[in-house]
Amino acid sequence: MSREILSKRNDLAKIIIADCKPKIADVCHLLERSESVDEKEIERLLDGLLDYGYDNEVIELFNQLCHTAEARYPQLVKDYTRYFANQWAED
Repeated sequence: MSREILSKRNDLAKIIIADCKPKIADVCHLLERSESVDEKEIERLLDGLLDYGYDNEVIELFNQLCHTAEARYPQLVKDYTRYFANQWAED
């Protein structure tokens, strides 16, 4: 990939991180306090991260949300973990 494309790709990851990081922190905080979080909200956040698995901070956010949501939404986390792994598996 050219430097320009890599730079734009990294810029996109930074935008998604800036958008999702505080939302993921809020959702994780609610889940840790056993408060209600709509499953669709978790899906929306995980969906937003799926395309940016090349970025380490995105991977950390994805793992943080999955780890925190796993007790309440085990099937959802299992499905998204599989999707993420399949999308970013090294050939």
